[in-house]
Amino acid sequence: MINTPINKEESIAILDEYKNKLTPEQYRNIEWMIGHLSIEGMFPNRVEIDRAVRTETKIITYEEATAEILNIRGA
Repeated sequence: MINTPINKEESIAILDEYKNKLTPEQYRNIEWMIGHLSIEGMFPNRVEIDRAVRTETKIITYEEATAEILNIRGA
């Protein structure tokens, strides 16, 4: 079971671990995504934030990220 954060601050703390790998703009984009999801009561976990970082830094494409999500949920 993936350890799921219980609030926005826990998700931001995970994101902070990636801060040195991101430009300020990339960091803000992911921070915005976390804030947007937290309004709905959803808090990204480490796997989801890692995927967002890899997408934002162009390590994987949006399509590859979507395929990962579908594979995880379908398994």
